[in-house]
Amino acid sequence: MGDFRATEIGVKEVKQTGWQCEIIIDGSFVMPPVDEPNDIDLIMVLPSNWDLSRELKPFEYNVVSKAFTKKEYGIEVLPALAGSETEREYRLLFEQIRVEWCQKFGWPSDSTKGLVRILE
Repeated sequence: MGDFRATEIGVKEVKQTGWQCEIIIDGSFVMPPVDEPNDIDLIMVLPSNWDLSRELKPFEYNVVSKAFTKKEYGIEVLPALAGSETEREYRLLFEQIRVEWCQKFGWPSDSTKGLVRILE
């Protein structure tokens, strides 16, 4: 289970890369009645002209490695290019409220939530 402190550390590491990107944070913590999120995920929206084939330095790779960030911080980072179909799909996925939360609070199963966005 990720916590918000882990997200803060993850965002700090993104800042250290110097990359100009947008970070979208997802987790049940964005819903007022939820005190303890059960997971936190990030979409790292990179510029649309980002070279996906470029060689990354180890600390840069760690920022975008889903396996590393999950193991190290308990969060998943999902990179996507700005304006891409991948970014759109991730945003739609992140806006969905998990079925168990809908059931717990009596919300319709197609309920959605907002996301936290940080611009770098």
